[in-house]
Amino acid sequence: MKTVSIFLMTMMMAVAGASFGQVAKYQPKVIILFLGEKNPTFDESKYPDLSFYYTPEIELVKSEKAKSQSSAKKAFGSLTGYSRQSWAESGDEYTGTPAEIINLAIGAKDVYLFDKKGVFSGRLWGTFRDNDRKLDDWAFLLSAKRKTIVTKDKYYETKTLREFSKDFVKKGKTAGKVKNKKVKKGEKPTLHNMYGQKWPDFKVQDASGKEVDFSEITSGNPLTMVCTLYLEKDYDMIKGKESGEGKTGKEFINSVAEVMAADRAISGLSNLESQIFHFRVEQ
Repeated sequence: MKTVSIFLMTMMMAVAGASFGQVAKYQPKVIILFLGEKNPTFDESKYPDLSFYYTPEIELVKSEKAKSQSSAKKAFGSLTGYSRQSWAESGDEYTGTPAEIINLAIGAKDVYLFDKKGVFSGRLWGTFRDNDRKLDDWAFLLSAKRKTIVTKDKYYETKTLREFSKDFVKKGKTAGKVKNKKVKKGEKPTLHNMYGQKWPDFKVQDASGKEVDFSEITSGNPLTMVCTLYLEKDYDMIKGKESGEGKTGKEFINSVAEVMAADRAISGLSNLESQIFHFRVEQ
């Protein structure tokens, strides 16, 4: 009976360990890069294993109507899918500095991988969604050059986060040589032809406001994953969780809508913490 119990316990531990997957076993460094100014009510300390950086001089390109919208209107639009916030989450156009972010067409909800030398190694096929449950299966483009022979209905070379994690963290591999699309005469380099190369460097700010080089934070680790997000700086993430005492019904509903919209914009952070670092974020 004792032998059977030990066997069952061993099997349960193995299953529990397997449920976390390779990316939890061979953890990347995870950076969250917010496009835009920091929301003062966002609490980075809730996510102890993630590193946060900001680009305060980047702004969304907004219409005159969007500029005049109150934060409450933006919040309701985000929840229903008809606001600037909602568009930003699916990729929007930005203006400002650093110019490299604009030139590379970096958008919100993107995920990028870098090897230990800071070389751009892969880009998530699709967007960073709030309901992702199996980060191990995330597929990353290895280049933008179409395959000569299509295999399994795949037109481009891809690699899962599970494979990246094992190859780069466990085995110490790097991006190596990559077959890219050629840059036509007169065109500027874009993400489509920068796989296997370093990005043009630019400055970002950490949570304290200190400026650092992007190349500095994306090199030196076997695998670094950069997830980009957009969060309206005017959303109050605290008031809506407080009592409605002393507020009108409209004021209370508006404040709750802002919290819900903000939580929706950053909800994917909890998945990163739980699946990669085994940490449960308290809501």
